[in-house]
Amino acid sequence: MPLTLTWHEIVVRLALAVVAGGLVGLDRGQHGRPTGLRTNLLVCLAATVAMIQTNLLLVTIGKTANSFVTLA
Repeated sequence: MPLTLTWHEIVVRLALAVVAGGLVGLDRGQHGRPTGLRTNLLVCLAATVAMIQTNLLLVTIGKTANSFVTLA
């Protein structure tokens, strides 16, 4: 697991969050549920930004890539 992110990876993660949040929001909006498109987009984007910040801050504590659990 690389500990650094490129701008391309950040943009891809944000775009995928918009797509996922949009699909869930559209589905909820069509069925008349309380949270619709805008709410789900904001929640997905906020969660994605929090995880991107975590990935970017891991480098500052001096951990190596081998010190984290990874799925094989």
